[in-house]
Amino acid sequence: MEQVKGKAMELCFEAAILCEKTYAEALDTQNTKLIRYVRDCADLCYTCGQFCARDSEFMGALSKACADTCEKCADLCDSVGTDIAKECAEACRRCAKACRSAA
Repeated sequence: MEQVKGKAMELCFEAAILCEKTYAEALDTQNTKLIRYVRDCADLCYTCGQFCARDSEFMGALSKACADTCEKCADLCDSVGTDIAKECAEACRRCAKACRSAA
């Protein structure tokens, strides 16, 4: 199980970083829906990664919320069509899958 949590932590941080990059790019477009989603997703991914790192007793509930948010963020990023948004969508889907396994 430790290996699963470690992988979830790694993928949460990766998704958070790509959400941040997508956020920076979205600021130029004024796509407020995307801006809000990627900010929320980045914050949740960072937090979930931290909870995984310290093996928090609250990790299960947070992992489910993170997975749900990542899946919605990925769908929205796919609709944007930029390279960074596409990378973000892929990272969010990997994170969601790992979080569901770690929950």
